[in-house]
Amino acid sequence: MEQGLFFDHISKFALLLEKASDEQEIFQNISEKIKEQYPDTYIIITVIAPLSNSYKIHVLKGVEKFRGAIEKLIGKDIFSIEFPLKEISKDNLRLNSNGQLNHIDGGIYSLALEHIPKPVTKGMEKLLGIDHVYTMGLVLDETNFGNLTIFCRKGVQFSTTDIRYIETLVVIATISLQKILAHHQIRLDAEKINRIYQVAPVGIGLLDERIFKDVNDRVSEITGYSKAELLNQSARILYASEDEFKHVGEVKYQQLAESGVGEIATEWICKDGSLKQILLRSSAINPNDYSEGMLFTALDISRRIEAERALLDSENRYRTLVENSPVAILIHRNGIIEYANKVAFNLLEAEKPEQIIGTKALDILHPDDRETALARIKTMYQTGVPAPVAEERFVSFTGREISLQVAANIIMYEGSPASLVFGIDVTELKNAENEIVRFSKELEENNQAKDKFFSIIAHDLKGPFNSILGFADILNTEYDEYSHEERKHFIRNISTSAQNTYRLLENLLEWSRTQTNRITFNPEVLELSTVINECILMVRSQAETKDIHLFSAVEFNTYVMADENMVKTIIRNLLSNAIKFSRRRGNVRVMDRRTVNPQNNQEMIEITVQDEGIGMSQLILNQLFKIDQMIKTPGTNNEKGTGLGLILCQELVNRNNGEIWAVSETGKGSTIHFTLPQP
Repeated sequence: MEQGLFFDHISKFALLLEKASDEQEIFQNISEKIKEQYPDTYIIITVIAPLSNSYKIHVLKGVEKFRGAIEKLIGKDIFSIEFPLKEISKDNLRLNSNGQLNHIDGGIYSLALEHIPKPVTKGMEKLLGIDHVYTMGLVLDETNFGNLTIFCRKGVQFSTTDIRYIETLVVIATISLQKILAHHQIRLDAEKINRIYQVAPVGIGLLDERIFKDVNDRVSEITGYSKAELLNQSARILYASEDEFKHVGEVKYQQLAESGVGEIATEWICKDGSLKQILLRSSAINPNDYSEGMLFTALDISRRIEAERALLDSENRYRTLVENSPVAILIHRNGIIEYANKVAFNLLEAEKPEQIIGTKALDILHPDDRETALARIKTMYQTGVPAPVAEERFVSFTGREISLQVAANIIMYEGSPASLVFGIDVTELKNAENEIVRFSKELEENNQAKDKFFSIIAHDLKGPFNSILGFADILNTEYDEYSHEERKHFIRNISTSAQNTYRLLENLLEWSRTQTNRITFNPEVLELSTVINECILMVRSQAETKDIHLFSAVEFNTYVMADENMVKTIIRNLLSNAIKFSRRRGNVRVMDRRTVNPQNNQEMIEITVQDEGIGMSQLILNQLFKIDQMIKTPGTNNEKGTGLGLILCQELVNRNNGEIWAVSETGKGSTIHFTLPQP
């Protein structure tokens, strides 16, 4: 476009807009002007709808004959489409507020903020023959209130002059819109002033030499006098005494002379004789000539004074409530703590207020929770929505970690926004939850181990019974077919299997009683050497069959605090195992030493049962006390075991607050250690 033609078009457009009466007419004019100059274009003007906080289409120019096809593609009425402001990309915000006509590389899909599927936007571009898309923000008072979008058909692309021309049209249209809005505002202001005078919640009037010349209805409502009863009357009728009337006048005129405005609180006597507290404000119509009259406002502050008294009482109650609340309460502004109640001080273990007040709120948070907490506070200020309840970790001034359930809201504190934070201590609850999780995991693991254990037990019970039943069936059905020696052999096998099965059942019963807490636990002071010697006597016949020497090095007057029956079961099982895995003419020793439990400094007696037998590999040692890995190694004389003895010992040792472990090496014997507390 030539420069002369450019200015001619602009001038005519400016004159056209002078006749516009509202914003819709301005939008129509600018769209028609662009369409007139660039026929192969389609123009859309969108305006922000404040209630829905979204862009909506106001003007659609050039696509009238395609509207039906477009709405069929989109699936809704064009003028019902909304583009939410919250979902506008930063790039679109930049383009909509830079004051320029911008070329959109992504076409309609990019412009529609991805609210219209790409296949649909591509279909629209094909239907309309669109090649280029331009957009420009409509800005008023540095605020974007809408967008102008231009779709160019194929072969049409704006030059720099075209872009400047369109930008100028938009600027002129915006100026005209601002002018219309200003004129409209002037009319509204005039109407508002008159309405305020008539319906103002304060009394308003005009005095001349303290004689009422005009009053609004509110003055009548306050005093009980009608307007006719007040006009041309002295203000003296509203004062209980001449002295008060004179005092108000003297103070008011002195203030007028000093600052141009008089203000005083006084008391008016109403028509019915009641008294009301009034705040009077006055100013001269002409500060240089009071004779032209005096404007005044009268505010009934009777209720306010009562409310202030009530508010003071309420504030005192509120402060007492907050200070004695069972919930920790903090107020921080701009990230700095400005208030903390007693519970907050106690939870954070502060010695003096200065440790908390004036410090950064993030400093008392656990380092791993600071980023999340900061994000929640930022979101709260951006949206105005209270931060939802969340669990956050704090660190007290003694270094103790505290878990709090925290909620926050925005309040006005001493005239500016601040964060009000409530915190409930859930440290113990959190620890309990962790314990429950841990116990649940342990229970699941134990149940799995016990399931496997019982499957092993079932297998071990089945085997001996198969042997017993098999040999018994042979004797029952074919007794006469076997010799006397063969029948004795069958009977020995039945006897051996029955004895092994009985031992297994006995140990299993004892173990099950430990699991169900059906064994009575009666700890008492025991003389250990006596208990050990009794156990040695009980297993001596077993040792003599292999010429094994048993002896105890535990000195007399060695005492432990434990259950006697349990201790005997432990020692008897360990001695039996030691004999089982010892070679002929070997030695089994029982020894003791004094020690201390490092976890609680409890003084303990450590008892060891040592043999010189075949020993164990590291693999077997690792599985020795696991219920799901029962070890049943045959003895040196091929003795059978139940596999449950050491597991039972472990349960009983633990029940007596001790520990048990094994030390061994293949071919070099084994030593079982366990501890019992000293009395």
